[in-house]
Amino acid sequence: MAKKAKKLMGPLGRRGRFDIDFGDLGFAGVPGKVYVPRMDARRAPLLAFAHDWTKSSKHYQDTLKHFASWGFIVVATDSGSGFFAKQASYVDALSDSIEAVFNADLGSGNLRPDTGRIGVMGHGLGAGAATVLASYRTDISAVVAAFPKPVAAGAVGRSSLVSAPGLIISADGSEDAAEAMWLGQTWNGECVHRRVKAEEGGLVEGNPLLRGVGLASGDHKTQVLVRRLATGFLLSELAGDAEYAAFSDPETEIPGTTLVDGKLIQKEEEDALAKEAKEVPMWQTVARAAIKR
Repeated sequence: MAKKAKKLMGPLGRRGRFDIDFGDLGFAGVPGKVYVPRMDARRAPLLAFAHDWTKSSKHYQDTLKHFASWGFIVVATDSGSGFFAKQASYVDALSDSIEAVFNADLGSGNLRPDTGRIGVMGHGLGAGAATVLASYRTDISAVVAAFPKPVAAGAVGRSSLVSAPGLIISADGSEDAAEAMWLGQTWNGECVHRRVKAEEGGLVEGNPLLRGVGLASGDHKTQVLVRRLATGFLLSELAGDAEYAAFSDPETEIPGTTLVDGKLIQKEEEDALAKEAKEVPMWQTVARAAIKR
């Protein structure tokens, strides 16, 4: 399956075959956006997206349009974008964005979400919110946590209650690597954790000129890589397309990623202990030996 995944990575980084319509969730009394694929089908899988701290749907427009072009109805809440946003209310807002479109005629008026195929995805703190919501709602069929950060609601503590398949994407050398690692290890359902060479904040879309003045901005390579991995996973889990099964297989290596499993974690812990032992000053080694005597 690894060869097939490599072949599919290219197309997954580009827009899908559907044109899209988009609008405001205000019609349902929920702040946020909705992106709808133009398709003949009456039902389509639904993906709810949760933004990172202080961000909003406008910081992920191209990514959200990307998912819609591959056949997903996408809703993105704008709640919880303030500096002092409360995590609990953010989780509720994410759930409200799902409920807002359940009975709505979207796009040209012929398309509705398939209530049996619901996925949630989040970035940073939003990844934690998506995980927490999936622990409460039993109708969620897939979860994508991109560069998860520790959250007040305790995503790691709730992940043991998530039965839906999960995809965790973490950055190599990340300060929040432990959060992603434990999230994957405590996940109740089947979970695949892929580590990539990327910028944790790079999924946020912004002006690259801001880098010159030391302000955060998006990273195109990070955005494309996350879109590829997440789209393949969602096509497998939500759309039920066996062509993309490799993206949800916890044993399939995908180019540009590293599978994080129990064996890798154990090896890294052993390597860290060995490195620490080498860095202990000689006088401490002698002193410890003398104490033991």
